[in-house]
Amino acid sequence: MDHSQIRPPVRVRRRPMPHSGSADHSTSGDRLFVQSADPGRKKRLPNSGSFKKGQPSPNPNGRPKGAKGKKALTRKILLERVTVRLPNGSKKLSVFEALLLKERDLAFSGDWRARKTILELGRWALPDDLLEEAGVGPISDPETDRAIVEWFQEEVRQKERQKRKGGK
Repeated sequence: MDHSQIRPPVRVRRRPMPHSGSADHSTSGDRLFVQSADPGRKKRLPNSGSFKKGQPSPNPNGRPKGAKGKKALTRKILLERVTVRLPNGSKKLSVFEALLLKERDLAFSGDWRARKTILELGRWALPDDLLEEAGVGPISDPETDRAIVEWFQEEVRQKERQKRKGGK
């Protein structure tokens, strides 16, 4: 290999480090990289990013005890009990149940997005055999889809024929 094809090393060594083995090591801060046969590829040495024994933690306070993540907070809020006024009196429901009832009411009042949401939730939550019993069929039928595509193709062909007849 001539010298014009050799690329310079990706990282430059900042301080001498003792190492064993034939691999060429270079450092970047505290992380160690091994330069493999492919000079464009870097690998981190095992445990090079770990804490050293006796080293103080870089995040001494850390996450406070009892702190919750996003999923836990969402679950807590959705399962919280609220009082909802219904036509037959007040009732304590979870926020999630109350929102579903509100979505249902919006769907019945004519909101097409709410209808779509309720139908999607039903298809997701209810088993297929229960949907069939309720008379809710699949969203699309392959036979119907094929008929629609054929009809559309025929319409396009007819328009092309009319253009040819009118253009001549």
